[in-house]
Amino acid sequence: MYVRIPALLWVALLPSFVSAVDHILGDKVTFEDTERCKKSGATLVQWLKHGGHRPVARWDEDWKPEPGYEDRLSPGHCVTLNRTNINDNGLYVLTCDPDPETRTSLYIAPASVALVRDGEPVVLEYHHVTAGKRGKFRIERHGELVLELDLSSSGGEMTCGTGFEGRLSVSPDWKVSGDLTVTLQRVRSEDQGDFFLYVQDEDKTRPREGVSAVRLKIREKIPDQTTHSPSPPPAAAAGMCLTQKEMITGIVVSIIVAVVLMALVAFCCCRRGPRFWKPNVPSGPDGTSPTPTDEAGVEMGPLAEGFLDSH
Repeated sequence: MYVRIPALLWVALLPSFVSAVDHILGDKVTFEDTERCKKSGATLVQWLKHGGHRPVARWDEDWKPEPGYEDRLSPGHCVTLNRTNINDNGLYVLTCDPDPETRTSLYIAPASVALVRDGEPVVLEYHHVTAGKRGKFRIERHGELVLELDLSSSGGEMTCGTGFEGRLSVSPDWKVSGDLTVTLQRVRSEDQGDFFLYVQDEDKTRPREGVSAVRLKIREKIPDQTTHSPSPPPAAAAGMCLTQKEMITGIVVSIIVAVVLMALVAFCCCRRGPRFWKPNVPSGPDGTSPTPTDEAGVEMGPLAEGFLDSH
């Protein structure tokens, strides 16, 4: 006689490790263990909180998406979930027989963006119930510790991660107000990244509480203006423009003067023309030219000198 043990209990008794992965809402996430599993029949499944499961991908010469994931998962040598949404939170189980199951706890957190310049302070705002709370408030960046504050101790013992020593401070009345807002002084370029803030209960088997995220971005430092080549002084620029105007003015004046001179020469030629006019007609019998006449037969003689001079 034997006692039949439910399948779920067997799963609970099997030695397994759960890796926790935190990601920003909308980012893509890669299940790295799937890259090491390339066996026919392998599957990646999401376990839902209230029972049931949802197939995500299966191995068939490549990791291929299950129905419902076609637009967010492309076939490849590993499973990468694009454009994560809040429903992607949960426990993912990779079955790769005969290897043991691999479990990944994925947490998708909405994030605020903090944009500061190098050397400026940045505020990571966070609030949580601290009255009677036993546990620790933690901040992590890329899985590494930034700050840990012991909520159980009366003095609030604080531990800073490597590279953050002497630059972190918490609101002084955090224990009374629940204001766990942290200020990071003298931000450096290497501080850039995703900060996850949460409270871990004294009972570490309990899930984390109040997980939130801040994406810290460092603005590019504005170069020192003195390092730039100096701009031409205003006087030099004005002089350059003045030279161009003078050139244009000179050309216009030259054209006008030339036109006026040509007009004067033409006018003078027209006025002096009758005085030196000599018709092309044959000479008379005495060798003199006949006096020219107009169409009416009136003789045309040269104008008097006085008349020309008076005009």
